[in-house]
Amino acid sequence: DALRRTDAKLAFEGDVKACWAQACGCGGVREILERISDATAEAVMVEMSVLATERGADRQVLHPDASIDAEHAPLYSLFVALQDVDMDMGPTAFVLESQGRATHDAFPATKWGSEQFETLRGLRWCDATLRKGDAVLYDARTFHQGGANESRRRALMTATFLKPPIPPAPTRRNANGEWSIRNDVFNAMRTVRDIADMDKAS
Repeated sequence: DALRRTDAKLAFEGDVKACWAQACGCGGVREILERISDATAEAVMVEMSVLATERGADRQVLHPDASIDAEHAPLYSLFVALQDVDMDMGPTAFVLESQGRATHDAFPATKWGSEQFETLRGLRWCDATLRKGDAVLYDARTFHQGGANESRRRALMTATFLKPPIPPAPTRRNANGEWSIRNDVFNAMRTVRDIADMDKAS
Protein backbone atom coordinates (compact mmCIF):
# COMPACT_ATOMS: atom_id res chain seq x y z
CA ASP A 1 0.00 0.00 0.00
CA ALA A 2 2.96 2.31 0.53
CA LEU A 3 4.10 1.91 -3.08
CA ARG A 4 2.49 4.93 -4.76
CA ARG A 5 4.83 5.44 -7.74
CA THR A 6 6.06 2.45 -9.73
CA ASP A 7 8.31 2.03 -12.75
CA ALA A 8 7.69 -1.12 -14.82
CA LYS A 9 10.41 -1.95 -17.36
CA LEU A 10 9.13 -3.37 -20.65
CA ALA A 11 10.25 -5.58 -23.49
CA PHE A 12 10.64 -3.84 -26.87
CA GLU A 13 8.03 -5.85 -28.76
CA GLY A 14 4.38 -5.91 -29.85
CA ASP A 15 2.30 -2.86 -28.94
CA VAL A 16 5.22 -1.30 -27.07
CA LYS A 17 7.39 -1.39 -30.18
CA ALA A 18 4.53 0.00 -32.29
CA CYS A 19 3.98 2.85 -29.81
CA TRP A 20 7.60 4.00 -29.96
CA ALA A 21 7.81 3.57 -33.73
CA GLN A 22 4.86 5.92 -34.15
CA ALA A 23 6.17 8.38 -31.54
CA CYS A 24 9.59 8.56 -33.20
CA GLY A 25 8.33 8.33 -36.79
CA CYS A 26 6.69 10.76 -39.18
CA GLY A 27 6.48 14.21 -37.53
CA GLY A 28 7.73 12.85 -34.22
CA VAL A 29 10.79 12.63 -31.98
CA ARG A 30 13.32 12.02 -34.76
CA GLU A 31 12.44 15.26 -36.54
CA ILE A 32 12.56 17.22 -33.27
CA LEU A 33 15.92 15.86 -32.07
CA GLU A 34 17.43 16.48 -35.51
CA ARG A 35 16.82 20.22 -34.93
CA ILE A 36 18.36 20.39 -31.44
CA SER A 37 22.07 21.17 -31.31
CA ASP A 38 22.88 18.95 -28.30
CA ALA A 39 20.75 16.06 -29.57
CA THR A 40 20.62 13.99 -32.76
CA ALA A 41 18.51 11.41 -34.57
CA GLU A 42 21.34 9.04 -33.65
CA ALA A 43 20.37 9.44 -29.97
CA VAL A 44 20.00 6.06 -28.28
CA MET A 45 17.00 4.85 -26.27
CA VAL A 46 18.53 4.48 -22.81
CA GLU A 47 15.31 4.24 -20.75
CA MET A 48 11.93 2.69 -21.44
CA SER A 49 9.16 1.81 -19.01
CA VAL A 50 5.65 2.53 -17.79
CA LEU A 51 5.56 5.01 -14.93
CA ALA A 52 2.40 4.65 -12.81
CA THR A 53 1.17 6.88 -10.00
CA GLU A 54 -1.47 5.44 -7.69
CA ARG A 55 -4.31 7.22 -5.93
CA GLY A 56 -2.97 8.69 -2.70
CA ALA A 57 0.48 9.53 -4.05
CA ASP A 58 1.79 12.80 -2.60
CA ARG A 59 3.11 15.64 -4.71
CA GLN A 60 6.79 15.18 -5.56
CA VAL A 61 9.51 17.63 -4.62
CA LEU A 62 10.32 19.92 -7.54
CA HIS A 63 13.35 18.41 -9.29
CA PRO A 64 15.20 17.81 -12.56
CA ASP A 65 16.02 14.28 -13.71
CA ALA A 66 19.56 15.13 -14.78
CA SER A 67 22.35 17.26 -13.38
CA ILE A 68 23.43 20.44 -15.14
CA ASP A 69 27.00 19.15 -14.70
CA ALA A 70 26.37 15.73 -16.26
CA GLU A 71 29.39 14.27 -18.04
CA HIS A 72 27.18 13.08 -20.89
CA ALA A 73 24.96 14.97 -23.34
CA PRO A 74 21.54 16.18 -22.14
CA LEU A 75 18.85 13.55 -21.78
CA TYR A 76 15.58 14.04 -23.65
CA SER A 77 12.61 12.25 -22.11
CA LEU A 78 9.24 11.43 -23.58
CA PHE A 79 5.93 10.78 -21.81
CA VAL A 80 3.02 9.22 -23.71
CA ALA A 81 -0.32 9.20 -21.87
CA LEU A 82 -1.99 5.80 -21.70
CA GLN A 83 -5.29 7.39 -20.67
CA ASP A 84 -6.73 10.90 -20.32
CA VAL A 85 -4.90 12.73 -17.52
CA ASP A 86 -6.83 15.41 -15.61
CA MET A 87 -5.83 17.60 -12.67
CA ASP A 88 -7.21 15.19 -10.03
CA MET A 89 -4.74 12.53 -11.24
CA GLY A 90 -1.70 14.69 -10.40
CA PRO A 91 -0.26 15.52 -13.82
CA THR A 92 3.40 16.45 -14.08
CA ALA A 93 3.99 20.20 -13.76
CA PHE A 94 6.96 21.68 -15.65
CA VAL A 95 8.76 24.95 -14.89
CA LEU A 96 9.34 26.27 -18.40
CA GLU A 97 12.86 27.35 -19.41
CA SER A 98 14.32 26.02 -16.14
CA GLN A 99 16.95 23.72 -17.67
CA GLY A 100 19.80 26.24 -17.44
CA ARG A 101 22.66 26.86 -15.03
CA ALA A 102 21.00 29.81 -13.24
CA THR A 103 17.93 27.80 -12.27
CA HIS A 104 19.97 24.80 -11.12
CA ASP A 105 22.11 27.07 -8.94
CA ALA A 106 19.06 28.80 -7.45
CA PHE A 107 16.87 25.77 -6.76
CA PRO A 108 17.74 23.23 -4.02
CA ALA A 109 18.12 19.52 -4.72
CA THR A 110 15.60 18.42 -2.08
CA LYS A 111 14.42 20.75 0.69
CA TRP A 112 12.48 23.88 -0.15
CA GLY A 113 12.01 26.87 2.12
CA SER A 114 10.24 30.20 1.71
CA GLU A 115 13.31 31.77 0.07
CA GLN A 116 13.46 29.05 -2.59
CA PHE A 117 9.73 29.20 -3.27
CA GLU A 118 10.09 32.95 -3.74
CA THR A 119 12.36 32.28 -6.72
CA LEU A 120 9.40 30.63 -8.48
CA ARG A 121 7.49 33.90 -8.70
CA GLY A 122 7.17 35.09 -12.25
CA LEU A 123 8.21 31.78 -13.79
CA ARG A 124 5.91 30.06 -16.25
CA TRP A 125 4.46 26.65 -15.40
CA CYS A 126 2.72 24.05 -17.52
CA ASP A 127 0.58 21.20 -16.16
CA ALA A 128 0.76 18.18 -18.47
CA THR A 129 -2.95 17.44 -18.58
CA LEU A 130 -3.07 15.11 -21.56
CA ARG A 131 -5.48 13.17 -23.71
CA LYS A 132 -4.84 9.48 -24.32
CA GLY A 133 -1.99 9.26 -26.84
CA ASP A 134 -0.72 12.80 -26.23
CA ALA A 135 3.01 13.14 -25.62
CA VAL A 136 5.45 15.48 -23.89
CA LEU A 137 9.13 15.63 -24.89
CA TYR A 138 11.39 17.55 -22.51
CA ASP A 139 15.01 18.25 -21.64
CA ALA A 140 15.56 16.16 -18.48
CA ARG A 141 17.37 19.10 -16.84
CA THR A 142 14.01 20.91 -16.67
CA PHE A 143 12.53 21.24 -13.17
CA HIS A 144 9.23 19.40 -12.77
CA GLN A 145 7.14 17.52 -10.23
CA GLY A 146 4.42 14.90 -10.29
CA GLY A 147 1.29 16.19 -8.62
CA ALA A 148 -0.73 14.62 -5.80
CA ASN A 149 -2.99 11.91 -7.18
CA GLU A 150 -6.49 12.25 -5.73
CA SER A 151 -8.29 10.17 -8.33
CA ARG A 152 -7.07 6.92 -9.91
CA ARG A 153 -3.96 5.36 -11.39
CA ARG A 154 -2.11 7.60 -13.88
CA ALA A 155 0.06 5.63 -16.30
CA LEU A 156 2.57 7.01 -18.78
CA MET A 157 4.80 5.24 -21.28
CA THR A 158 8.24 6.78 -20.85
CA ALA A 159 11.44 6.73 -22.86
CA THR A 160 14.69 8.66 -22.66
CA PHE A 161 17.14 9.33 -25.48
CA LEU A 162 20.82 10.25 -25.27
CA LYS A 163 23.35 11.39 -27.85
CA PRO A 164 26.38 9.01 -27.80
CA PRO A 165 28.71 8.21 -26.14
CA ILE A 166 26.51 6.26 -23.71
CA PRO A 167 27.80 5.86 -20.12
CA PRO A 168 26.93 2.80 -18.01
CA ALA A 169 24.73 4.99 -15.77
CA PRO A 170 23.26 8.50 -16.03
CA THR A 171 24.43 11.54 -14.08
CA ARG A 172 21.35 12.28 -12.01
CA ARG A 173 20.61 15.27 -9.80
CA ASN A 174 20.43 12.73 -6.96
CA ALA A 175 23.17 10.16 -6.38
CA ASN A 176 23.18 6.48 -7.40
CA GLY A 177 21.12 6.90 -10.56
CA GLU A 178 20.65 4.05 -13.00
CA TRP A 179 18.98 3.60 -16.35
CA SER A 180 15.31 2.63 -16.08
CA ILE A 181 15.27 -0.02 -18.80
CA ARG A 182 15.59 -3.78 -19.20
CA ASN A 183 19.16 -4.87 -19.89
CA ASP A 184 18.28 -6.55 -23.18
CA VAL A 185 16.54 -3.39 -24.43
CA PHE A 186 19.44 -1.18 -23.32
CA ASN A 187 22.04 -3.44 -24.90
CA ALA A 188 20.27 -3.26 -28.28
CA MET A 189 21.38 0.42 -28.49
CA ARG A 190 18.45 1.38 -30.73
CA THR A 191 18.69 4.90 -32.10
CA VAL A 192 15.77 7.27 -32.66
CA ARG A 193 16.41 6.85 -36.38
CA ASP A 194 16.25 3.03 -36.08
CA ILE A 195 12.96 3.21 -34.21
CA ALA A 196 11.47 5.82 -36.55
CA ASP A 197 12.25 3.60 -39.52
CA MET A 198 9.92 1.00 -38.00
CA ASP A 199 6.96 3.39 -38.36
CA LYS A 200 4.69 2.19 -41.14
CA ALA A 201 3.43 5.74 -41.72
CA SER A 202 6.90 7.13 -42.49
